[in-house]
Order: sequence, then C-alpha cells, then structure tokens
Amino acid sequence: MIVEDTNSIAVLVAATLRRAGLCVDVAKTAKEAMTHFVASTEGPISYDLLLVDLNLPDGDGAELLAKMASFDVCPPSFVVSADGSDHARERARVAGASQFFEKPFNLSVLKDAIEDAVSKTAQSEAGRASKKFAAAERGLIDNYLKYLAGLASDLECPLSHKKMSSLLHQLKGSANLYGFNRLSDLTTSLGMRLVEQGTNSTNDIREILRQELLIDIASRSKFASCNAFAAV
Repeated sequence: MIVEDTNSIAVLVAATLRRAGLCVDVAKTAKEAMTHFVASTEGPISYDLLLVDLNLPDGDGAELLAKMASFDVCPPSFVVSADGSDHARERARVAGASQFFEKPFNLSVLKDAIEDAVSKTAQSEAGRASKKFAAAERGLIDNYLKYLAGLASDLECPLSHKKMSSLLHQLKGSANLYGFNRLSDLTTSLGMRLVEQGTNSTNDIREILRQELLIDIASRSKFASCNAFAAV
C-alpha cells in the first residue's frame, strides 16, 4: 500500500509498481490508510509492503506506522519524505521502517527496493502488463503537463508564504518523477530561498516559478518521457 497525499507522486509510483506486476492500493490520508490496513488484516490477502510518507494531511506517517506495528501481523515498511534530516530518518527507523527515501527519489531505485522486499509470484505477467501500462503512463505525463499549465495560470495571483512553501514542497518530488529534473532542482533552490529570505520573497519566487513553468510547458520536446521510465 502507498500512503502519499501528493497525488502526482502516488499515481506515478502506483503505475510503475503495477507495471512490474504488483497489486497496489493507494491512500491519501492516515485515516484512509488505517482503514485499508485493518481490512487487509481481516481479509484473505494482506499487504506485503507499506510505503508511507512522513507528512500526511491528517497525521504523522511515523505514528501511523507505529499503530500498524501494534497489530499481530504487520508487513515491512519504507518511508518517503522531503525532509531528509537525521531526525526524520531516526523517527522512521524507530517506527519500524527498513528503508528511507528522500524526495526527490530515484523511481527505479525505489521500484527495485520494493521488488526485493516483496515476493513476486508471476514474472511473466509483468511483461504482458508492460504494454498496457505504457499507455497509462503516457496519459499520466499528459495529465501532469495539464496540471503544470493550470498551476502556471493560478500563479498569476498572489499566494501566501505558507501556500508557496507547500507548493514548492510538492513540486520538488513530483517534477523529478515525471522527468522535469530542471524544475525539481529549481523548486529545491526556491524553497531554500523562501526559508532564508522569508515572507518578503514570496511574490518574487512566485513569479520566477510561474515563468519557469511556462518555459517547460512550451518546450515539451525537452521533456522526454523515456527518461522517466527507461530505467523502470
């Protein structure tokens, strides 16, 4: 099960794992994840792995893992987070996570780690599913470009310091996964600048981000979808 509130990240990771022949559930909140988890412990099929974001809209990912660990049967868990500090890593370890992936993470490395942790039952099914999910992945990329276009339009209006910080946090991970490496690096840099310069820098950062989004959208040829999936 993937527990991730950033939809663009969740759908891409889920599609990649399904392409590899794995069955995947997705939850966007701690409450939804706990509901799925309890149901899995009571049903005939339980989860083989939990992939949990530390920062969820209704709770803390480490606390969620600790609750799940209190059950008689709890699968291995990985943690993902934009906070790569030693403190965050220690919290994940104490909660029982065996691996920690800092956003933006390498999708291929994550997939390989998950496959190592999960006993696959049908290698041949992954090959047959490949063509089916290739089309779905192209659709995900098109949808992400539409999302960026809408975001560029929304950025014409002022944002609060808090909302700008949250937006940069989300783009840092999702842009990298969809192949927009330059945009991912930019949002990381802008996020640091926002922290260092404070509220007064919000409008300048908003305009920089808007302009850079327009450049990436207008230069779709620079976004090679194969870069996002070739190693998968």
